[in-house]
Amino acid sequence: MIRVYLSNITWFTSAEYSTLRKLLKEDDQKEILRFRLENDQKRGILSKIGLYKVLKMFGAEPSMLQSNQYGKKYINIEGKKAKHFNISHSGDWVVHVVSEQEVGVDVEEMKVIEYHALSSFFAQEDRQYLRMCLASELPEEFYRIWTSKEAYVKYLGLGLNKNLKSFYTTTEERAKKEATIQSWQLGNYILSVCTREEEMIQIDTWGLKEERERKQYIGQKQLRKISVIEKFY
Repeated sequence: MIRVYLSNITWFTSAEYSTLRKLLKEDDQKEILRFRLENDQKRGILSKIGLYKVLKMFGAEPSMLQSNQYGKKYINIEGKKAKHFNISHSGDWVVHVVSEQEVGVDVEEMKVIEYHALSSFFAQEDRQYLRMCLASELPEEFYRIWTSKEAYVKYLGLGLNKNLKSFYTTTEERAKKEATIQSWQLGNYILSVCTREEEMIQIDTWGLKEERERKQYIGQKQLRKISVIEKFY
């Protein structure tokens, strides 16, 4: 099972952020203070606190964090299979995903942009699909593709070394596919999680004490599951 944990920077008071910052290791506190904007600091604090929670979940220490050659981090516990996680943030949301397998996640705030112009960074198949969308569907579908591509690249752990035109997404079920994407709409945001095969995903929150408040963020609108297809030239 894949576990996705949502945090929102609006859920905490200034006093609570001050307390959370003091829980961080000295180097992490210094890193947070390098951000000039308050919201960047808030996202940084929640990202770090979430990472501490992930480590605790696996009974791991910060020294057990390792990176592949492109900088993607994973947890290496001696004598055990590597544990995987990924982090993404945008606007108000900070997302942590935890898995026994390789995983990637991306969340993006939907903004009014030149969708077709920016889709020039996508594969031809993605662009063709967007041209067939109704105007009312375009924002959601553009950001679904965008977050899916980002999540796939993060799943691969290749950083910026993967051309977004070298693969495309499809809603068709394919026997031969590189990965599976599951996406959700969180208000004005799209969240996508990438795994090799389709797995059950449990979404929960960090930072909400009231069950009634927490539940409004669980079971959000799930978009269509899609497959990732690599293009071979």
